[in-house]
Amino acid sequence: MAPSLVKPSDTCLQKSEKGLAAATIHLKELIRVMNGLRSPLLRLPTETIIHILSYIMGSAGLPSAWRWIVRTCHRIHKIMCTSTQLWRTADFSSVRLAQVAFERSQGNIGMITAYVHVKDRQGNEHALNAWRFCRDNMALQGGRLHTLELCGYPSHLADFLWIFERPLPRLERLEIRFIPSPYNSTSPPQLGPVALQLPSDLPLRVLHLSGAILPWSSRLYTGLSELHLDFESCNAAVEVSKQDISRLLEASPQLESLFLRRIRLKTDEEQYNPTQIVTFASLKSLVLAIELSASVRHLLDHLDTPAVEYLDIQADFSSWEVDHFIEYLCSGCRLPDRLFSKPPKFEFRPCYEDDRDALKVSMGRCYVQFDFGAYSDEFEEILGAMLTHILPLVPSSVTTLSLEHSNLNEDDGWTDFFSSHPEVRSIELWHEALVGESLWDALSPTEADGVTLCTRLESIDLTDWAETTPLFNCLLKRKAAGFGLKRLQLYEAGEMMAETLSSVVEELQVFHRPARPTQWWGCGCSPRSHSRDEPSI
Repeated sequence: MAPSLVKPSDTCLQKSEKGLAAATIHLKELIRVMNGLRSPLLRLPTETIIHILSYIMGSAGLPSAWRWIVRTCHRIHKIMCTSTQLWRTADFSSVRLAQVAFERSQGNIGMITAYVHVKDRQGNEHALNAWRFCRDNMALQGGRLHTLELCGYPSHLADFLWIFERPLPRLERLEIRFIPSPYNSTSPPQLGPVALQLPSDLPLRVLHLSGAILPWSSRLYTGLSELHLDFESCNAAVEVSKQDISRLLEASPQLESLFLRRIRLKTDEEQYNPTQIVTFASLKSLVLAIELSASVRHLLDHLDTPAVEYLDIQADFSSWEVDHFIEYLCSGCRLPDRLFSKPPKFEFRPCYEDDRDALKVSMGRCYVQFDFGAYSDEFEEILGAMLTHILPLVPSSVTTLSLEHSNLNEDDGWTDFFSSHPEVRSIELWHEALVGESLWDALSPTEADGVTLCTRLESIDLTDWAETTPLFNCLLKRKAAGFGLKRLQLYEAGEMMAETLSSVVEELQVFHRPARPTQWWGCGCSPRSHSRDEPSI
C-alpha cells in the first residue's frame, strides 16, 4: 500500500476550511434573514419596490434623492441600476446628473428640467453643458417625454429649440421662460417677448410661456387645459388685438386655468365683436393681470365662466373708472354667484408701492387689485367710495372681516353690516381714528331690546389703538350678556390698559414694535399673553 502524501495536519486544515466556508454561508443566510426581518421593504417583490421608488425618483423637489437611496443595500443598488423606469426625470443642474439619467433610462426620459439662473454662473455652465451633451450624443429618444421645462436667456434660444427637431408624441406639458440677460450699470436689460416657432403637432395640455410668445394663430393653443402667458419680465406690455385674443380663447373652451399678465388689448383698432360667447365649463382659476381696465372688461364681457373658483384681477384704474367697473362687476359680467359663496375672509386694504396708490380687495378666492397710479390727493375719498360699492358684494356667510384705512361710520354703517353678516367670528382693524366709537356702539348689546349683534364673535385684532374706555365698555357688556370675547390682540398697550382689558377677555395678546419702526411687520417679537387669572404684566 502506497503511503499517503497528505499529512494529518493538512487533513485537519482542509476540514477546518470547509467548516469555515459552511459557517460563512450560514452566517450570510442568517444576516439576509435578519435584514429581511428588520427591513420590511426588502421582503417585498421587486416590482413593488420599483413602484415605491418611482414616487421618490419622480419627485421634482428631490432631484438628487437617488444618491442616498442607491447606497441603502446591495439589492436596492441593483434594482436602481437596472430599472430604466426609475430614471424618467433628467435634471440639468449638473452634467453628471443628466448623464446618469440618460444612461440608465437608455434615452427614454419622461421629464426634462433645464434652468439657467441669473446669479449662478457656474450652475448655468453646468446646465448648458449637460444640455449640449444630450444634443451632441443624440441621447434623447423623445417617445416618452411628457414634461419639458426650460429657462434661460434669449441667447439660449438655439440651445433649446433643437429638442423640437425630433418627434415628441407624448409631450403634454411645456414651460418656456426667458429672463433678461446679465447686465452692468451701462447696459440695462433688454427683453422683448422671444418669438417661438414650434411644431404644430405637439399634443399639449399645459402651456406656460414667460417672456416668450407663439403666433396668436398657432394650433398649439387648441385643446389646452392650462394656459399661462406672462410678460412681466419684458420691457413693455405685449399688445394684442381683440380679435386675436378672442380667437385664442375660443380655441380652448376646456381651459381649467387661464393666466394672462401684462397684456394690453389694442385700443386704436376698430370695435371687434366676437361671434360667440366663450363658455369655459371647467375653468377653476382665472388670473388677469392686464394693463387698462377696458381690456379686462372686454375679456369678461365675452367669457362665460360658470365654474370659476379663483379670480384674480389686477389692472390700472383711473378714479373715474371705478364706479363703472364695480357696477359692471356686480351686474354686467357673467361671473357666477358661487365665486363668492361662503368666503372665509373679506379683506379691504390699500397699499403704497413705488409712488403708486393701489387697493387690494379679497373675498374668499376672489382677489382684485385696483391700481390708481399717483392719485394721492383723492385717494382717501376713493377708498370710501370703493368700500361703499364693494360692501354689497360681501356675502352674509363671511367669517373674518379685515379692514385698513376704512370707515363705516356714516349712516350706521357698522350696525347695518353686522345685522346682515351674523357669521363674523374675527375682526381685524387698523387705525383707530378712522373707526371711532361707532364700532363699539354697534357691537354693544342694546339696553332697550337687549339685542346683541355679531353673537359668534370670538377674536378681535387691533393695530394703532390707544383709546381703552369704549372698547372696555363694549367687551364688558358683551360678557355680561353671555357673548364674552375669547381673544383680543393689541399693539403697544400699556400696563394699565392691558390689566384693564384682560379682565373682560379670556386671552389678551400684546405685541410691541421693535426699536426701528421700519422693521415692525418683519419682526419676530413674541406676544405677551394675559389670561383672566393673570391680569397684570
